[in-house]
Amino acid sequence: MSEREPNFAESEKPGQIRAPFSSEQVAALNIYQTDGIFHPFTCGNDVLHDAQAADGQEQEWLLVATPEGWTCSSEACDYTQEWAWDFMADPMMLDRDT
Repeated sequence: MSEREPNFAESEKPGQIRAPFSSEQVAALNIYQTDGIFHPFTCGNDVLHDAQAADGQEQEWLLVATPEGWTCSSEACDYTQEWAWDFMADPMMLDRDT
């Protein structure tokens, strides 16, 4: 008999936090995004960004943390994401020596 993964609702997934994010969490999340140690969250709007790449605007579209959640760094995109991994928002991120 194989083990099944638990079927968690989006708001109940272990290790996740959901928007709204505190100002301390936003600061830590944005440090995480630009730190270069881990792969950052990127936009999931592939259709828009594939078209932008065809126009010579190829780049990795990073998500930017706000109190309301994540938004795409492209002004032309309305992609949002409401969750982050809890370790990414750890305020200790702000106290690290880089």
